Amino acid sequence: MASISFAERTNADGTFTVTVRYRDTSDRQRKKSFREATEAKTRKAAKDFASKLRVQLAEGDYVDPNIGKRRFGEVARVWLNEANPSKRESAWARDEIVIRVHLAPLENMPIAKVQPKDVRALVAKWTETLAPRTVHRNYGVLRAICRWAEGEDILRRSPCRGIRLPSKGGSSTGQALTADELVRLVEDMEPENQTMTWVMALLGLRWGEAAAIKVRSIKFGNPSELIVTETVQRGIGGRRFVGPPKSDAGQRRLSMSKPLSDLLAAQLARRGLTAADESELVFVNSAGELWDATNWRRRVWKPAAIKAGLARMVEVDGKKHYEGITPHDLRRTNATAMVGADIDIKTAQARLGHSDVRMTLDLYARVLAERDQGAADAVADALMKSSELG
Repeated sequence: MASISFAERTNADGTFTVTVRYRDTSDRQRKKSFREATEAKTRKAAKDFASKLRVQLAEGDYVDPNIGKRRFGEVARVWLNEANPSKRESAWARDEIVIRVHLAPLENMPIAKVQPKDVRALVAKWTETLAPRTVHRNYGVLRAICRWAEGEDILRRSPCRGIRLPSKGGSSTGQALTADELVRLVEDMEPENQTMTWVMALLGLRWGEAAAIKVRSIKFGNPSELIVTETVQRGIGGRRFVGPPKSDAGQRRLSMSKPLSDLLAAQLARRGLTAADESELVFVNSAGELWDATNWRRRVWKPAAIKAGLARMVEVDGKKHYEGITPHDLRRTNATAMVGADIDIKTAQARLGHSDVRMTLDLYARVLAERDQGAADAVADALMKSSELG
């Protein structure tokens, strides 16, 4: 039974104080004083506090009030470094950016003072400028920090409750390229960049997976195969490195068409690589090193997309911004082609490296919806040309 005592005192200024003394779960002496407008209200406030305290101590829900005064930023950094020692470096770097940039408004708040209204305000601010998936990722980090703080008895209750997030379906769905657009896109690229672009389009690889292809990843034969086991990642301090994908589904063997295997064989020949150079990267920058995603987009992708008429530079507030297709659209192009070829969902999921079939179903559903609209427009165009309604 928790030991709780009360001490009443009339102060020199005529006010009335009740002090509640108790021992916490660590057997440390604690106290909390109450002074309200009247003696009755002061006694009631003290008794209400004591009643809640007894329940918390009995049920193990007590949280040291001084711990809750720790700043959110301090708790977040402890979570980042201690909660999951096996966290991948790229995940650590991503979460560190979320904490430093997107959770900055909470940095100096006592964590116990962070309320659901503060979280809702933060989500609303993110939604104004960030894509829905980014909002979900930022919120996921915040929720993980607060859940960990609950488990460590730093928080009595997480403020991440009753929070409405934007639908992920509201994000940009990208663009699937036609065969003619693909040809125009690669037309003026250097041969090695043409090959890398065709690899992404024909196999549905993510950019990082294509840039991480090594000689040992390619198995020539009948059929030839590409073994995907690594991807380019960004670690602490922006360090680039090649490491395993974030899920087992990302590791896969993909059969290749003969035209694509011929392109890869030509790329190896250009670089003077043989099977003995199994650890060498197939695609490298001008310095012979691992590509940086931002540099590849700036030097290779954007100029080619603009020249092909698939992108443009627009001026917003006096600054020029790129507007058009992205390397990830090659992955969407691949999925669209599989829909057109009636490839089943499970095969598409395996080839795209989706860990959750719902991701594949969502992508297929969007493509089918677009095809349905195209069919509706084509029928209307064919049947209503001579109609007054047309």
